[in-house]
Amino acid sequence: AHADAILSSGAEVREEPDGCVFYNQFADLQQFREEVLKRSKYPLQVVVTKTGDVPLTHPLFQLAPLHKILATTRKGLTSLLSQARKQLNLQK
Repeated sequence: AHADAILSSGAEVREEPDGCVFYNQFADLQQFREEVLKRSKYPLQVVVTKTGDVPLTHPLFQLAPLHKILATTRKGLTSLLSQARKQLNLQK
């Protein structure tokens, strides 16, 4: 209930194709988080990747209510932008 952010690696996201989204599974703790602590429903989801090798189709990136940060290098950014362009059928 107290977490401000959940930190994951690119490897965790790749290895857990259906998971890696962490939230409070207990209703009483969720209520405490929102009503007493005045925090958002979900903690910030942070993924750190040096290479940008993370599937942007992963559920973590598809769930609208989650606030996400993808921390990477310039090389990783290039890789992620290329991947996004392919998904959107855009040319460079």
